[in-house]
Amino acid sequence: MALLCGSCQQESNKMPQPDSNSWVMRLSLQPSAGTAEGEAQAFEDGDQAGIFVVKRTGDSQPVLLPRGNYAHNVRLTYHGTWISDQPILWADDSAHADIYLYYPHVASMASPRHWEADIPTDQTTNGARRQADILAGSAIDIVPARDDIRIGVRHLMSRVVVKMKAGKGITGEQLGKAPLEVCLDNLATRVAVDIATATATTQGTARGDVRMGRTDSLTFTAYVAPQQVTGGRFITILYNGDRYTLSRTITLQAGTSHTATVTLNKIDGNMGVSVTGWNTDPTDYGGAAK
Repeated sequence: MALLCGSCQQESNKMPQPDSNSWVMRLSLQPSAGTAEGEAQAFEDGDQAGIFVVKRTGDSQPVLLPRGNYAHNVRLTYHGTWISDQPILWADDSAHADIYLYYPHVASMASPRHWEADIPTDQTTNGARRQADILAGSAIDIVPARDDIRIGVRHLMSRVVVKMKAGKGITGEQLGKAPLEVCLDNLATRVAVDIATATATTQGTARGDVRMGRTDSLTFTAYVAPQQVTGGRFITILYNGDRYTLSRTITLQAGTSHTATVTLNKIDGNMGVSVTGWNTDPTDYGGAAK
């Protein structure tokens, strides 16, 4: 997808005024291999990303600054293509540049090397899950050209998918129509993102239960910070007013999708829950919810 970028007023490294000979940076976003989704990010009309451009003046890689970059946190809005108000211009026909892009855009941050973001704890809406699915990528030492510049972006969060399955004494239709709620319990919910390296780590002590979104009748999805879960209560399932909990030890990895298939069984009027292993982990996490 083509991307026409715009500029904002900078404190330094100001761009030249556009004229008929100006070259506009044109970018193309592409997913990196091994992303959580396994396919391109499906951007929607009105989505907003941010871009930083650092001008090179020699052979060494310049530093992405807390402020005053050649283009600094320029907001891009998606309307079929990515557009901003004014074009970002190449400084001249020989000046190389490093380009950093992230999603979703925020109006301000202390530094692109340390952007603190809160992961939504209620991800029952598509909008909340999109805000939680932080992406970042870069294109380094780019030569001025009129062609599109390709930027590979990747998922910095970990995706958890819980798939409900009907077992003994219950049908898939009954389960699909039942009031179901699935939560991931007591997770770290604040991250520090380094846009230059496209990495995110947990930050501070904020924790919370993340309510997963029902992405189809029997599937629940959430994006959470990469972190280690060490044996405590991890998944809570509410089914027809009854509560079931699962305790697990697992490393939630960035850019990785973890899937648990949960089977509900109804035997002699009682409900039971069993769980298969995570699809990205050779360890068998099977067990019963209590």
